[in-house]
Amino acid sequence: MTAAPGTHAESSGDLMSDATLLRSMVQVEAAWLDALVRAELAPGLHHDDLVGHLLGLLDDEAGAVLLEAPDNRPVEGLLTLLRSRTDADTAAWLHQGLAQQDVLDTALVLAVKDVLHHVVEQVKAQITALTALAERHAVTPMAAGSAETPTPTTFGAVAVVWLDSIIDAADLVVDARSLLPGQLGGSSGTLASLTEIARLRGEADPLSAAADVVTDVAERLGLRERRAWHTARGSFTRTADALLACTDAWGRLAGDVAALADPAVREVEPAEPRLPALIRQTAEAAPPLGATLHLASAGAAWAGSPGSLGAEWRAMRELARDAAAAATWTTELLDGLGADEARMLAGLQASASAVLEERSALAALVGADAEDDSEPEPYLGIAEDMVVEALERAETFMEENA
Repeated sequence: MTAAPGTHAESSGDLMSDATLLRSMVQVEAAWLDALVRAELAPGLHHDDLVGHLLGLLDDEAGAVLLEAPDNRPVEGLLTLLRSRTDADTAAWLHQGLAQQDVLDTALVLAVKDVLHHVVEQVKAQITALTALAERHAVTPMAAGSAETPTPTTFGAVAVVWLDSIIDAADLVVDARSLLPGQLGGSSGTLASLTEIARLRGEADPLSAAADVVTDVAERLGLRERRAWHTARGSFTRTADALLACTDAWGRLAGDVAALADPAVREVEPAEPRLPALIRQTAEAAPPLGATLHLASAGAAWAGSPGSLGAEWRAMRELARDAAAAATWTTELLDGLGADEARMLAGLQASASAVLEERSALAALVGADAEDDSEPEPYLGIAEDMVVEALERAETFMEENA
């Protein structure tokens, strides 16, 4: 028996948790300070593992307080805490040349990257389950739900529609993940402070020295290097749109499963009946979160807006966490989804007269004699070919994202 589904937080694990976000902020600060030391723009420090040292200065209680700061400025509190608990040299050089928004944005990007990786891995599991369903039921006849006259289809063709929707969304996630950038521009996005440090250190080319630090940090964090995007928030809206495409696809799949599992139909049976409702609820809650991110992007003033940044931070956290949970639930739903071929055929035969209505109308249209055929099964169009093509597409996605 499948275990009962958990909450969003339980099903998304450590993704987007307070601990993860704090760890990401520390990673950014440590990578930056390490790069300054390697470039000889900051003095050598007494820590071989700077990330480990800084993380060791935190505790759970302090972390929770930082992330619940009413002014939406957790970086300021984090720096105060770290500086009060480390040595003088580390305290003096920590955060030099960075802006608080650099740390917050890049930390959020790191946490989001983990979510996108989780989503891709879950999608791959979903593709495996759906290709098996589509292949097994490529010619399993059933009545297609339609607002117009129902027509025959196959359960394999239904699974293909789910499969295509999920791969469409996953393609966006893969692209968004590859484009995630670090935010490393300093207070005004021009690296002015870092360039001045390089000049004062006697660098022959301070601009190149500053640029090299940014390159070093981006590479160490595994993020794309780009110019500062403090008030150009397309990186977040692109990621949000990719996650929304996923929750849309999962939501429609869950809706179909709920309809087919209805007691009056019972053509499919999910192992955990509550999963379709949980997935649909998440899909319905996601679009307003995406809208908040777009509103924050449209309202990002030249000098920045603390209010919109706070709203953006919360919306991205919630959307990413919920999408991670929905990804897990959808995988569980598909892994335990049973199909009742006999009931599918019975449902098709029960509506045979309505199902064959279009065939009779087409015969009249072309002047052909109506066939004496009460069996709708052969009237399946390209359903089997759809399955073949979808399986090829799924195989390509899996190979490209192995």
